[in-house]
Amino acid sequence: MDALTTVRRRLFTQRLAGRPFDTSAEAVRWLGAVQAQEFAEAQWSLAQRSLDRTVTDVDAAFDRGDILRTHVLRPTWHFVHQTDIRWLLRLTRPRVHALNRYWYAKFGLDGPTLARGHDVLADALEPGRPLTRRELAGRLQLAGVEADGLRLGYLLMHAELEELVCSGPRRGRQQTYLLLDLRAPAAGALLVPMYDETIVAYQDLRVVLAHRDPAPGQIDRAVVIDGRTVGSWRRTLGRRSVLVDATLFGPLSTRQSTALDAAVERFGRFLGLPAALRTSTVG
Repeated sequence: MDALTTVRRRLFTQRLAGRPFDTSAEAVRWLGAVQAQEFAEAQWSLAQRSLDRTVTDVDAAFDRGDILRTHVLRPTWHFVHQTDIRWLLRLTRPRVHALNRYWYAKFGLDGPTLARGHDVLADALEPGRPLTRRELAGRLQLAGVEADGLRLGYLLMHAELEELVCSGPRRGRQQTYLLLDLRAPAAGALLVPMYDETIVAYQDLRVVLAHRDPAPGQIDRAVVIDGRTVGSWRRTLGRRSVLVDATLFGPLSTRQSTALDAAVERFGRFLGLPAALRTSTVG
């Protein structure tokens, strides 16, 4: 295969030629991550690959949160799809943190400082109102956390990598931030059946367990939340209902508990029976 043929195939594969994607969000999802340190350049890149022909179309997808902008893969901005942001962050953040380690130290962003900064950001963004970088800097300063220049940039990047914040809708030409939980809610819990490939495909179960090694027989059926096994479950079928007993490796957050409730309800619909949940915690 000559070089020109390779180039032409890449144009078709990346949809710069041939049939475009229906939306810019679909283009992002296909590509996985799209460099977006230059926002306007990245918008045009997506428009060329989709039926979102105008900057207004791409802006609308971004403002809705179909497309998110965050630091992932390396310490630079990328567009990612709403449904991909969490696993991409989890996959690449150890490397990005390692690349940032010198700068964290240079700007005095130690563990306690970062934790304090995260708390302030979470409180500021909790109502769901998007705030600009400048507005967040003001909240941090009022709370006694120095936040200007590159120090602010690395503090915000750390919060992005730790799945706390991401891009919000633009305000005029200004970028804003929102809590990631509002823009990309974590996946609903799964009640994984016995011998499912999710579990049996791993030789080392520590890859998928959230807290610790299981005791024998504890994960014949796995409770999986956000891709991690957080417990096991069993079912007791009655004539008119089904009881799901979930044994958890540790406490769940409110969001995780809500997701587990939804998974149990879905299991009940599968059986055509009302489903109830009973939980206990190991140890």
